[in-house]
Amino acid sequence: MKYSPLAPYSRRVAVAIGYTALHVGLVSTTLLDPVIYPSGPPWNPVTGLVLALLLLGGVGYAPLVVAAAAVAGFAVRNLGLGIALFDGLAMATIYGGATRFLVQRLHLDLRLTRLQDSLLLLAVGTIAAGLHAAVMMPLSHVAEADLVTHYLRLWAGDILGIVVITPFLMLHIGAERLPRPNLLNLVEAASIAFVLWIDFGLHASEKFRFFYLLIMPLVWIAVRHGLKGASAAIVLAQLGLLVAVEVVPFPDHSLTLLQLIMLTLSVTTLLLGSAMSERRISRAALKDSETRLNAIVSMAPDGVLTIDDTGAVESVNPAGEALLGFAAEELKGRHFADVLPGLDLATLPFRGEANAVRRDRALLPVEIAIGAADLSDRRLAVAVVRDISQRKATEARLWQHHAVLANAARLSVSEKLATALAHQLNQPLAAVIGYTRAAERLLKKGSEPMQNIVDAMDKAVAQTTRCGEIIRRTREFLSSGDLQPAPIFVLDLVQEAMHLATPQYTANDVTLQLAIPTDLPLVEVDPLQVEQVLVNLLNNALDAIVMAASPRREVLLSAAALDRNWVEITVRDSGPGIARGIADRLFTAFTTSKTNGMGMGLFIAKSIVEAHGGTMRVESNPGEGAAFCFTLPTATNDHDQTY
Repeated sequence: MKYSPLAPYSRRVAVAIGYTALHVGLVSTTLLDPVIYPSGPPWNPVTGLVLALLLLGGVGYAPLVVAAAAVAGFAVRNLGLGIALFDGLAMATIYGGATRFLVQRLHLDLRLTRLQDSLLLLAVGTIAAGLHAAVMMPLSHVAEADLVTHYLRLWAGDILGIVVITPFLMLHIGAERLPRPNLLNLVEAASIAFVLWIDFGLHASEKFRFFYLLIMPLVWIAVRHGLKGASAAIVLAQLGLLVAVEVVPFPDHSLTLLQLIMLTLSVTTLLLGSAMSERRISRAALKDSETRLNAIVSMAPDGVLTIDDTGAVESVNPAGEALLGFAAEELKGRHFADVLPGLDLATLPFRGEANAVRRDRALLPVEIAIGAADLSDRRLAVAVVRDISQRKATEARLWQHHAVLANAARLSVSEKLATALAHQLNQPLAAVIGYTRAAERLLKKGSEPMQNIVDAMDKAVAQTTRCGEIIRRTREFLSSGDLQPAPIFVLDLVQEAMHLATPQYTANDVTLQLAIPTDLPLVEVDPLQVEQVLVNLLNNALDAIVMAASPRREVLLSAAALDRNWVEITVRDSGPGIARGIADRLFTAFTTSKTNGMGMGLFIAKSIVEAHGGTMRVESNPGEGAAFCFTLPTATNDHDQTY
């Protein structure tokens, strides 16, 4: 029954009429004979009604509390209109504040599902009842000597009304379905009536010698039905007590004592019922959790075993039964080492591979993950076992395939080695032939100085030695990828390549220009390998210009520092550029635009650059020449390099 300004008008009117009628009716039932009971009624059920209304509907119903209190006080209790309004304002203010504190600060669950909620309701209700009694004390006409006793009676009456009425209304108003009374419920109600009859009908007395017997049916009902049953039981007991008071009048002080005893029994019953309800909710939640967990475990594709602290298997899911070949009953109580040998539960968690022993004693490769769960009184291990026999078989087939691929790779490397040697030996062998023929021509003339002949032969020998070095280093690089890096100036690096290329450039009337800044950092590379890259790029640039008969015949060899880690070297020609159809696969093996080319030069050059950790790219616009750029690491490079 949540209050809202947007709620249907008819519903608000119905609530107002119903509440006012109930308020006035409860006030009427508490009017006792003023001669026998001069101090007035010993309980105030209206406080419980007010608190229930404000908790369920919200403090927006506070004006209704004031109006209903004014009607009841003026029409039933014969109070002045001012006093009646004051009483209503006091209840609306005090219990409205208690409602806000319970809901907004203490976050009270209005369903009272926890024992904590019942304790909070009773604690705040007790304080609010004390404040209400203190506010109403000045309106009481009692002797000064009786002020304390009168205050305690007002306070006890208010809190008894809260204990009896508020939980009952909160739990039963708006409930989706009220249980139908059965024969056992009638027996429970009859037991309460029977105890009241024993104490007030059969043995009526001021001492209430048998009144405490009422705890027996109240506890019975609280244990059986929880908080809902307990709240209904104490309402029934309180109604029975009111009937007993009308039938068997008691002295005023005796009735007060009787209601204090009833307050004690009511609080005890209420808290017991709340504890039982919380226990039932917890057990239901635990059962639901266990049901969900069992459903998940039973449907899991992997085997799941629970193992106690002695190593005995407690349970196994269907996948585990199928995996190990055991029925669940056969595995229960068996030591886990019988099926999962070699594992140590002392060091958890554990994850790894092992061999499980099936029922037929066959070994099954499995992947195992074991975790520990510390329960209240013991430690439980949970093992998840996965069959990896198919994976192992696949891995074995892959290893066999890998061996075949490795053999094919060795054959491919041999092919690359032969091709690379043929390509890289072309230039130094051509130089050897050139120097040898020059020496031959000088010898035939007979008039040339001997020193010129010796110089030509020395150069031929040097190129022959270079051939041997190329063969050795190329074989090492292609077979293992190993380089021999060393710090070197960029200018020193390109001089040998230019020396090799210059004769061909001069013979073909192509200008080779150099633009190397003197402040470049040292690069850490294998000089021989990088020289081969430069020679290849310079020869390609020369061939492009000569084959296309370009009118502008020049090649620029330049270098620049990209940052502290990298230097970029560029070979830019004035040839025709690279055709679009071949540019995308230029660095692929056996791709060439030359008539007699093998298509390995750029492929090998890029491999060498990448082995140093660098990259190679090409810039080209057809008809405007091409530029090949590659990066080399500096001697202070922080990047990983593959040597």
